[in-house]
Amino acid sequence: MRDVQSRIRASFLIFLLLSLSALLGAVDFELVLSTPPPGEVVPGQIVTIAVLVTNNTHDDLDFAEELSLPPGWRNVFGVSAFQVGADSFEIRLLSFLVPSTPLAGEYDVRYEVKDKRGESAELNFTVRVAASMSLAIRLVEAPSYVTAGEEYSVVFSVANNGNVPAYLELGAIDNMSYTLRLSIQRLQLQPSASGEVKVTVKTSAFLTEQRNHIIILTATGESGEAGLVSGRSSVLLLPPADSLANRFRVLPTRLSITAGYSDGFLLNAALKIDGFLNDAKTRSISLNGSLPIIGKDEDNRFSLDLRYRGELLEVGYGVLGRAGLASVNLGTSARGFDLNLSLDSLRMGAILSEDLSILGLFADWNLLENLSAGVAVDGSFGSSNIIHSSLAIESGLEPVSTSSLLRVSFLDGKYDGLKLGYVFSSRLGYFQLRSAADYSKKISGQPGSEALKLDAAVVWQEPDSYRISFEGTVQRDNPFDLALQGLLNSYSLRGRFDFPTFSGLRISMGGYYNSSGSRSLTTPAATLGGNLAASYYPGSFSLFGSLSAQLSRIENVDKKTIQLDVYGSYRLSGNAYLNARLTLKDYVKERFETTAALVGTLLMEDGYRFDGSLTYVMNNFDPVKLTARISFSKILQNGGSINASASIAMTDKTNWIPSGAFTAGYSFPFSIPFWPRRDLGSLSGKIVISSEGNEIPLEGAVLKLNNLVAITGEDGRFMFSGLKPGTYFFDIDNDSLQRGLISSDRLPIEITISANEEKDLSITLVQSAALRVRVRNMEQTPLSIRGVNLVLESEDERFRLVTRDNGEISVPNLRPGKWLLRLEAGTLPKGFVADRDSVELELKPGDIIEVTLEIRKKSEEIIFIDSGVLD
Repeated sequence: MRDVQSRIRASFLIFLLLSLSALLGAVDFELVLSTPPPGEVVPGQIVTIAVLVTNNTHDDLDFAEELSLPPGWRNVFGVSAFQVGADSFEIRLLSFLVPSTPLAGEYDVRYEVKDKRGESAELNFTVRVAASMSLAIRLVEAPSYVTAGEEYSVVFSVANNGNVPAYLELGAIDNMSYTLRLSIQRLQLQPSASGEVKVTVKTSAFLTEQRNHIIILTATGESGEAGLVSGRSSVLLLPPADSLANRFRVLPTRLSITAGYSDGFLLNAALKIDGFLNDAKTRSISLNGSLPIIGKDEDNRFSLDLRYRGELLEVGYGVLGRAGLASVNLGTSARGFDLNLSLDSLRMGAILSEDLSILGLFADWNLLENLSAGVAVDGSFGSSNIIHSSLAIESGLEPVSTSSLLRVSFLDGKYDGLKLGYVFSSRLGYFQLRSAADYSKKISGQPGSEALKLDAAVVWQEPDSYRISFEGTVQRDNPFDLALQGLLNSYSLRGRFDFPTFSGLRISMGGYYNSSGSRSLTTPAATLGGNLAASYYPGSFSLFGSLSAQLSRIENVDKKTIQLDVYGSYRLSGNAYLNARLTLKDYVKERFETTAALVGTLLMEDGYRFDGSLTYVMNNFDPVKLTARISFSKILQNGGSINASASIAMTDKTNWIPSGAFTAGYSFPFSIPFWPRRDLGSLSGKIVISSEGNEIPLEGAVLKLNNLVAITGEDGRFMFSGLKPGTYFFDIDNDSLQRGLISSDRLPIEITISANEEKDLSITLVQSAALRVRVRNMEQTPLSIRGVNLVLESEDERFRLVTRDNGEISVPNLRPGKWLLRLEAGTLPKGFVADRDSVELELKPGDIIEVTLEIRKKSEEIIFIDSGVLD
């Protein structure tokens, strides 16, 4: 029994020793991160972390390390063996490169070290690759030239260079308002994938000069996760050879016809002309006219605006505004005639209203680059008979700009007051300062017709940061009358604070205070108000909200107004938009107004557009008005357009009896010839291919005349019209020719065009010839024949040739005819001569001729100086 117990004790002791030994072996060394885990990284980033390797033994330990990375990731420093001293530690730097194309997500990384006994320790951590959206658009295929009136297509490639799938909305715009058709409207791309998009356009034949047609393809994420990216193409549009502009000076014109019904039937015609009168584009004319045919009213009445602009003179009829620096501004309703004459730094002119009640004369001088002065005399005749004489000075020298105005008034020829004005603005760092002063006095006016007004503002704005603005205005009537009590007749203060945009959210708040002042002779009044606005644009959805409140006090009676505006917009797709607006306005203790509106837009292929809206108005929650409207428009291939709209409205004033209206319109462009052109010439002709005695017309050849381009038709004919007299150079774009074709005449050809001259030119293309020259070493000794010079020349062409190492040189695309090949003997290897120095050649279309020149060592000549007999 004791033997059994002894064996059990011995076995238990051995187990304890083995367990303790294993336990001590497990903690001989350990790994600990000495820097924070890498967390989220971006594609292409180099990640570096530090690992603490601790040796817990009393002996030096040798280690081998291993870094296990996901596929495609690269260890920057590599791995190596290292040693850690007894009871010491070592810092190991791990650096690895995240590739530029990994998918977004979490990846496991493992670091392991082993000692010579095979014991190991490892450290595992997770690296999260952030989502990265990167798109690129490039042009794949596009024609260089297109004749106006034809249809053409361009192809773009859209690539997803990010690491998350992209769901894209595609769109296209151009610079000539043509209808663009996309092969696809939406595109889904996985990471590193790409797709092609074709854009097709039908051009208009109403083109009077060459223009570059630019198409821009845009792509954006459906939910706003990808920013807008774009690619562009540029194609040169060529006007038709028989364009009207080649025979006449023409003016681009658009005629619009509108018909409809509202309170009655209406029919209207509108004409718009806008074009240049000379080639230098220094003289132009514009006309906008509207003629009511049926249903003449305030909205459908006759109107005409006409204007001529030249190098020195400008004259027109239409809306009159401020003509000169010092002229009185007549607003936007007065109509009449105006005339401007420009002579270097001097500009002067006159205005006259159509009812002859307003006349103005002015003159402006540009004294210096940033300093101008002007004088003006303006008169209002009839019931007022007031004449204003004015002087203005403006300075725009950065960073300070100022303007001053002195205006003296005369009533019935007698002095009746004056007006002084001064404005100052400056920018100092992030601060923008502005101040203004206005003084006016009218002698014949009532008390208070003399006034002094001061205005000041300061704005502080740091780029992409806060914006703070303060403004103040004060006014004192009869400012020099010290007998009146009080200081000011009115004053106002305004301020606004804008927060910087954060993740698409922008907040702004402001307030204002207006008061009639203690000096005011009118009813005392004061207004206090404030506004809080916020906008949020996370992507395809946008939201705007504004809360405003105002408190007014007039004769101790308080009035409160609170208004809430909410506006939202959502992009359903790349071609569909939905907008909603809600306005709640509470006139406290008076009434409550509500307005709600819903607007939708749908853009379809081939230029179709549909818009619809629904508006609902309530007063104290009682329905007041309901309006529905729908409209349609389409841009036609010839540049014209059609449109139609219909609306229906119901109000409580009509006992909710609906009233409707509709309109329909058609607009089309054309050109009006107004003067025959006798100052231009033309060049026409035919391009043919000569083959076996037959002449075959060449279609699609691109011809260049200086910077002009033409393309041959099915019959091989071409025409350059509307050419100004001068010298031109005619050439053919070789890329548009079949391989091996060459003109029988040397290009380019110099051509002189005279006014009203119609010149003809015919070009024959033939198959080119080819020549291969070989200089052969007839000696047995190996020899490099590189660098031997030859000259190949015809009557009007000359080429210099240099042989390669093997003594050969090839000359393709030679014009058929007589050629002479000459060898420059001085470039042969020293001591060698050729069997011939020149070769005459007769090249025929399609020939491939080989010429061999044989070279040998020069024979040594023995010369006998003397002769005799040897003894």
